[in-house]
Amino acid sequence: MGSDQVCLLCGIREPCGPTWWGSEQRRAAEEIAQEILNLPGSLDISADELTSILQAKVFAVELGSVDTVIPNYTVREAVDYGCDHDSIAIGHFDRSGGYQLCRHHGRSLHPSGDGVEVRRVRSSVGGGLFGESVKIERGERIVDRNKTTDCGLWAQDSWAYSCNLWIHAACWTYLLEWLDCPLPPRDGRNGRPLDFAGEFYEIASTRQDRRLSWRGSLPCINYGGTLKAFDEGDQYQDCILGPRRGVKHLRRALKEGLRDERLIPAVLKDCRFWMFVRPDLWPRAPLPGPYDPNPIAAVSNIAPQPQAAICRLPNELLPELLEHVQLADVFSLASTCKDLYTRVLDRTTLVFTVRHAMANLSSPLLWIMPVASLREEWLAACEAMETWMPPQPPRPPTFAGVEFPEDDEEDEEYVPSDSFEESDLSSTTDEEFASERYSEDEDGSLEEPVTDDEDEGLKGNLTDVPVPIPPNPTTLPLPALPLFDPMFPLLTFLRAYRHSDSMRSRRRRWELVKQWDVLFANYRRDGWERDEDMCLPGTTWALDAKGNLRCQCSEHGKL
Repeated sequence: MGSDQVCLLCGIREPCGPTWWGSEQRRAAEEIAQEILNLPGSLDISADELTSILQAKVFAVELGSVDTVIPNYTVREAVDYGCDHDSIAIGHFDRSGGYQLCRHHGRSLHPSGDGVEVRRVRSSVGGGLFGESVKIERGERIVDRNKTTDCGLWAQDSWAYSCNLWIHAACWTYLLEWLDCPLPPRDGRNGRPLDFAGEFYEIASTRQDRRLSWRGSLPCINYGGTLKAFDEGDQYQDCILGPRRGVKHLRRALKEGLRDERLIPAVLKDCRFWMFVRPDLWPRAPLPGPYDPNPIAAVSNIAPQPQAAICRLPNELLPELLEHVQLADVFSLASTCKDLYTRVLDRTTLVFTVRHAMANLSSPLLWIMPVASLREEWLAACEAMETWMPPQPPRPPTFAGVEFPEDDEEDEEYVPSDSFEESDLSSTTDEEFASERYSEDEDGSLEEPVTDDEDEGLKGNLTDVPVPIPPNPTTLPLPALPLFDPMFPLLTFLRAYRHSDSMRSRRRRWELVKQWDVLFANYRRDGWERDEDMCLPGTTWALDAKGNLRCQCSEHGKL
């Protein structure tokens, strides 16, 4: 029996989130209808009518067909996680995909984090089993369909627990780039410091509370509601209605008079479907620009407030203060009074704040920047930011691009020279062509023609011109972000940033990495929480004659 194991960081299965409403749609429709009607305020609709609308107009629409049902609305980015559906597998793997437990010390023991292998994999068949291995060379993807990778919770030869794990490729990069733990890496069983993958492997495998059966998630991590997409304790992460929290957006849509498929976006918002949206879809400009780079029109709507102590901060300290708050708090702080509005949302202040946050792992604003090591993400961010830039004036034409008109009078006066005519060339005999192979020396004597043997000698002295190798596309310099262009409407862009489902999903991953900051700090300071499952010091693992990864401990011969 299969199951949907989830990414250890984001809590979403491979490669996407839930794809249908749930098995108990009738019951869910009745609960939602009753919940709405119990709220204060009247709606011109009965419970039975609302239940019927939800069943016939909302839950009857499949997630993949929402794009065709509702104009100008799409959820395709939530179904397709992106990153070429790749994941990162970490652990110990033989040709069968996993390892065999060591059973020679009274219990089943596992390899430690020393020397773990990191693979890029894809094509999950469920249960943490991947059927393809991927290598990226010079930007080209090389897929090996004959290499199986087993990251399931159960070892390949029994129902015993396995320590191999997997994580989405993008989440792995976010963890590497965003982790902020000042403590040095911990030493492994061989006395040498563990690499990052080895530490990640041991943290996940030595927690006092094991990873959840069938799902692979860690109980100590708060995934924000994604695990509720498992329908009624089922082992598949399919249920959209599971993470639902309240009916605020649906009730607002009903008050606006909507009674058909146009209620779907409101239901998805109540179900927090934004958690499953790809985290690399940067907001695009809704309309052609130009946009006001620093609109201050809302100042008149802010009531005058007594001047607080923060208003008296010098301009040099205000950006540094904003660097340590969330993006939503920046706008909340600006709304307190007119003075702070003009100072906080000033372009100079925002640019200084964002630039410093890019180099500060502890800044809550670091997540709003694309990760440079994810090249496609960086390029996608640049492309989206370009849509906010004002139209550029046409460039002046260059000399090569200028077309000079022909002068007809000059052509009429042109008379060809008497050098030769086309008929002269056609009348040239083979003997005349052969005589042209002779050339005159300075003294007027004829030079002997070059023979075929001499031609071969000359060819031997010639060297081939080296063909330049095209540059590696993965190492080309990244373009500069338009975000810091003087004409970029930074404030308008950040407002759209706050309301983007993709960016909210990105921020959730940032908050999850901050939970891993604590796990890494505790591990590097205190070591394992549970050490009875790891192999004894000095135990090595190697392939046997059948290609299985087995322990090579002193008790190996007693198996």
